[in-house]
Amino acid sequence: MKLTQIAATCALATAATFTQAAPIWQDFSITGLYGEDYQLIAREDEQTTVTFEYTAKLKYGDFFAFADRTNNDADGNETYFEVAPRFSLGAMTGTKLELGPVKDVLVATTWEGGEGFNNYLYGIGFALNVPYTQYANINFYKADNDLTD
Repeated sequence: MKLTQIAATCALATAATFTQAAPIWQDFSITGLYGEDYQLIAREDEQTTVTFEYTAKLKYGDFFAFADRTNNDADGNETYFEVAPRFSLGAMTGTKLELGPVKDVLVATTWEGGEGFNNYLYGIGFALNVPYTQYANINFYKADNDLTD
């Protein structure tokens, strides 16, 4: 399957998930960071970054996305983002997939993008039952990265 077909399938599946189920819970945050006296090469002394984050638990999976908007005098404005929908195989098939510490098995996808590049990741995720935590996950990805100079 071509990379564009994978990306289109992920986008359609995400849209279908959102239309089929209102969020069980969701959260949104905005964070602003300012720093100075950075020791990085080719950077000026000051940098400001604003991060926008959104996450939701849905009937058929979960969704996480964030975008960083960075400004510094050397590079100007830059944007980096990640969009990561996961689809619950247990919820979609109506089958309980619990085994030991595993609560659910998910199809995990991520789209990373920024100034002049796109990376697509896809793989398998596991929702885990870890004592004293409400939320623990692990994902294993295959990455298809842009190879630009």
